[in-house]
Amino acid sequence: MYLDERVDLVRESKAGEKLIEVNKECLHYMGGITDLEDFYSDLTAFNTKRALELVSQRMGSRFWKRKMSNKVRKAWQNLGKYSELVTLHLKNAADFHQFYYDARQIEVKLNERCQKFVNARRYYNWDNCDGSLSEARELINQLKSDFEHLDYLAARSKDILERSGSVVPIHLRQTRLKRPVNGIMLCDYETAFFKLNAGDSVFVLTNSESTSDETEVDSAHTESVTETSGTEGTTDQTNTTISEEIQDEERVGSVEQLGLSHTSHLKERATALPSMPFRWEKQDESVTNTDSATATSSSYLTNSSYQGQSADRLHWYVRTPDGRTEGRVPAVCVLLPAPDVDARQRSLALNRVLLGTWKEIIDERLENCLKFFKRFLQTLCESDRITTADDNEFRRLLQELHYSLRLPPTASEDNDNPDFLELIKAAQLHWEQTARGQFFA
Repeated sequence: MYLDERVDLVRESKAGEKLIEVNKECLHYMGGITDLEDFYSDLTAFNTKRALELVSQRMGSRFWKRKMSNKVRKAWQNLGKYSELVTLHLKNAADFHQFYYDARQIEVKLNERCQKFVNARRYYNWDNCDGSLSEARELINQLKSDFEHLDYLAARSKDILERSGSVVPIHLRQTRLKRPVNGIMLCDYETAFFKLNAGDSVFVLTNSESTSDETEVDSAHTESVTETSGTEGTTDQTNTTISEEIQDEERVGSVEQLGLSHTSHLKERATALPSMPFRWEKQDESVTNTDSATATSSSYLTNSSYQGQSADRLHWYVRTPDGRTEGRVPAVCVLLPAPDVDARQRSLALNRVLLGTWKEIIDERLENCLKFFKRFLQTLCESDRITTADDNEFRRLLQELHYSLRLPPTASEDNDNPDFLELIKAAQLHWEQTARGQFFA
């Protein structure tokens, strides 16, 4: 079969259509980055054109009597510094995007794991299991699959949490500020009225050319928002200044409340089963069983407020902490330092939800194991004899069941299951009687 014929077959199938659409989306998404390549080519061409234009200008003798060689050199040197700063801002933008992209991937994979968990709950009724070998294999596969995937997601979530402290709040550069934010001068900047040095701390009073913003400069004040984030045994404190305008209606609050709002439509039945693990994607019931690639993409990490009223890209009005120096400086000269409080809070929420999901899945898998082994031991006790190929292995199995299988921590009582212990003792007694030749008809 020729390649063209295979391509036609793929296009004609529904799966092929979905694959083509996903590939188009991926190409379009990557185009958002690769299109920036043209900008740097255009910038090079623009710089070249400007230099040629200056060289081609015919100036009079009075012009050439002025000695501006040092000023020309300094002007080009300043542009050279700015080009180096652009590289730094490019890295900050890339790190910001990479952080949220990776975090979003963890969300989607966690969502898929939750969906598989729901499907397994529908398919296997462990309340009426037979204690058979095939069920044991299925239980083993589920436990292995859950552990491998959740362990992988936990490692990635930990990486996201560590990276969140170095994410620069670049969204503050894009949206107009209503309150001052902390900034750092990346290079020396001098005018006839003021001078700032590289490394100087400043307050960005406004990043807008608006007249109304200018009148608020003197009355502007800076607030410091302290984030105190804690997991068990650890406490992270971060001081930073944020913009009042950059507000998220879905700010991190109670993770449990978020979980209820997203998973209420996924609960199978009103039973004593553990609550459904948190489901990240906001989907209606109509799209619950759809392919995640075709479902509407929405996420707690998606912050629509980033697209606000545009800031001025060229010059920002800054002031030193002592209030002695203030003025407009090129925006490229100012760094809005890490961390981004939003990124930090979201990574903490993601980590908490992942751990909560893992705990709930483990609890239910443990309960399923309890049901399976109860039925398995009941079958052994009801048989006329118990014979084993390896006595030591069977004895070890009973010991492991005695010490390892308990009620889940989320159950009403956190103690050994009396019925299960009685079954273990009965099975062991029956096995020992079989070994002594005492059979039961």
